[in-house]
Order: sequence, then structure tokens, then C-alpha cells
Amino acid sequence: MILSTCLITLNCLSGCITNENNTNNINHDSDKDGLTDYEEQFKYKTNYLKLDSDNDGFYSTLTQIIHVNYLPVPEYKYKPTNPTAGQSIEFDARESFDPDGYITEYYWSYYPIVSGPPIIPLPIGYGKHISYSLSLPGDYNVTLKVTDNNGVISFLTKTITVFPSNECQFEDTIQ
Repeated sequence: MILSTCLITLNCLSGCITNENNTNNINHDSDKDGLTDYEEQFKYKTNYLKLDSDNDGFYSTLTQIIHVNYLPVPEYKYKPTNPTAGQSIEFDARESFDPDGYITEYYWSYYPIVSGPPIIPLPIGYGKHISYSLSLPGDYNVTLKVTDNNGVISFLTKTITVFPSNECQFEDTIQ
């Protein structure tokens, strides 16, 4: 389903039917379709320029209607803003939107930022609002992928730094 419409008008090349230069054809309906030759200049909804469809010897002004599906706009926040290893992070994409429809899917993934070959993103899950824990400190790219009602996809990636946990872990060994 395409919801947005852009209107583009292609001007005539020469000899257009107008009030100024051809009053005889203003009210004439040479192809008997209910539109005057003057009105017919504006009825075409094509992707290319047609020449003189009513055989009156004039180029026509054609209007081309192009349906545009705008990209959905992914946006998210997370908290806490300085998470520690093992801490649950809440990801919230409620500010995401689609200017000409609605978002049908929210998909989250991440990958650690490391040197070397690229790493395949790991899934976090689906949903507008989810929680996830990253167990190791470091920098991670967290990506939100949104899909709109026309199947168009957009991505937003943010780098999140996970800090070491402040909790001390002791290992006690008795010998």
C-alpha cells in the first residue's frame, strides 16, 4: 500500500492547447471520451511523455503521478546511559515513526567493536521496548532495524560502552 503522492508536471514542448493560442480546441472533445482536448492535456498518469494522443497536432502537458514511500525513521534511547557488565539495559524505540504509514517490525541486534574481520551481528530480539544484558565490558554497536507497512527497512546504529561491574567478585579457596 503506497500512501504518499508527489505530483510532477511536464510542460509542453510547443503548440500547447491554451486559451491564448488555440481557442477552437478548448472545448472540443476529438476522441469523445468526455474530456475536452484542453482537459486531456492534464489527464495522463504515465512514466513517459506521450505525443498528441488525440491527433490534433499538438504536444500535451502531461502530469505524472509518482507514489513515494518514505523511509521509516528509526530512533531509540537506552538506559542506563552508562551500563555495567551484566546489567539489564532497556532499549526504547517509541520515538521511531513512519511519515507515510506505520512501523510493523522492530528488530534489535548488536556486535562488539573489535579489531580484525567484521563480526556478524548477534540478535537481541523483537519489539518496540526490550531489555538485554551485555555480559562483558567494552564497546558495542547496537542496531535497531525498523520495517514499515510497505516493507521498507531503515537502520540506526549507536555505540554503547559497557563498563566493568563495580561489584567485586572474590574467589575463596581453602587449602
